[in-house]
Amino acid sequence: MEAAAPRPASVEAILQTAREFLGVPYLWGGVSGFGIDCSGFVQAVFGMHGVSLPRDAHQQAERGQEIEEDTVEPGDLVYFAASPNVPRRRISHVALAVDRDHILHALGGRAVVETGKRAGGVFWGARRLLKGIPERRHQSE
Repeated sequence: MEAAAPRPASVEAILQTAREFLGVPYLWGGVSGFGIDCSGFVQAVFGMHGVSLPRDAHQQAERGQEIEEDTVEPGDLVYFAASPNVPRRRISHVALAVDRDHILHALGGRAVVETGKRAGGVFWGARRLLKGIPERRHQSE
């Protein structure tokens, strides 16, 4: 059996894929439809579009371009920690921005949900991965 070709890597396509995970239960360390955690969710969504990310949120926060909170756009990754001044290794949560004020994320004890950004906790930082990624086409096109 051949591996599925990556889906297009546009902001719209990434958000559409992320919404397919809505309601999947939260499971620490999970990376499947049976249960998923925040970094596994982000890794899985981007991976389905051919964008490889490391497993843990603090490692994912090393990728892409650092951006300011007030410039967050759809498709950006938003990171949370106990305090905005802790080192990167202390990041405790990652989410996918829907817009400047809303995120898609695997919320501990619940499921993959779309909420206001403040539900993620204390803002730590944000990274932009999608600018400059060309739209991928399926081989059959």
